Amino acid sequence: MSAGTFSKVGTLTIPNGQTLSAALTATDYHGAIALSITAPAALTNTVTVEAADAESSPNYRTVQSPPGTDLSVGAGKSIVLLAFPWPGFRLKSSGNEGADRVFVIWAQFPRN
Repeated sequence: MSAGTFSKVGTLTIPNGQTLSAALTATDYHGAIALSITAPAALTNTVTVEAADAESSPNYRTVQSPPGTDLSVGAGKSIVLLAFPWPGFRLKSSGNEGADRVFVIWAQFPRN
């Protein structure tokens, strides 16, 4: 049984001296059944996932997983999102990063 197709849908960078990445929108991962976020080998701080509440002029809120734990990605680690019912997301560091931090975002799409 095939797992479907995999595609790199983008990168999210937290610039040196900053706390926020740009956002990916649902247009970037439309139709995906799973997403993965892979962190760089080094991070200065804790990095969490924030979800947008609208497509234009969104407010962002920290994503939590049961039982109310902030969803974070550690240095050199990957996390998998099996549900992502929001119009976009970004990454937020708990403090200014000490260098550009590039996170790679992959999507799994269903087999045709």
